[in-house]
Amino acid sequence: MKRTRKERAARRQRFSLVELLVVIAIIAILSGILFPALSKARNCAKGVVCTNNLKQLSLATTLYQYDWNGYFPGHAADWFYKNLEPYVNIDINKAITSTAEAKIYWCPEDAYRAKLPGKYPYSYIANYYTSWWGGPEVPVHMRRIQGIKHPSAIIFRADGCKKSSGGEGNEVRFSMNTFPFTGSASQLDCIDFRHGNSANVLMVDGSANLRKLLELYDTYTTYVYEYP
Repeated sequence: MKRTRKERAARRQRFSLVELLVVIAIIAILSGILFPALSKARNCAKGVVCTNNLKQLSLATTLYQYDWNGYFPGHAADWFYKNLEPYVNIDINKAITSTAEAKIYWCPEDAYRAKLPGKYPYSYIANYYTSWWGGPEVPVHMRRIQGIKHPSAIIFRADGCKKSSGGEGNEVRFSMNTFPFTGSASQLDCIDFRHGNSANVLMVDGSANLRKLLELYDTYTTYVYEYP
């Protein structure tokens, strides 16, 4: 029986099983190539947001220092954030309720705090040696930016988190005795290498960049404390 021209054309337009399998295989290969690239791009974008957060914190700190004769903002309890309220337009009472309200205080890669509802959504920890403690009426450790000889070498704030029992997610400061600046220190309250095994750090001079663990390991005399 002879097929009509229309039937022959329809037959030629059908896919064979082999052709379908080839198409599926090609799609699978392309997915395997593209998905990791897209994931990497997404993580990179979060890292850029984090770096920008730190630079905005640096700008706000500079404005504060201009008004307060070069002194760093206090850091006892929430005083750092209260001191910066006029410069960042972030209500501290709202910031502690959600990551959306915390804005530049929140790193989008801070997965640990994201799992702790009701905790302070502050992703960046402070250098103990660049802040005062005890409240504004009784400062016990005050320092001015003019007194730091190498501002491009000293870390002001960095990705970090408190994970020790009883204080999970709370604010924390770092010092010479904090990991990784002292390699043997506890890794519970420390710098958080949340960006692909790297952490964003903000230097006193306002520069911000990613640093890998090995770059900061046992470097407290380089990046944390400057001897008078």
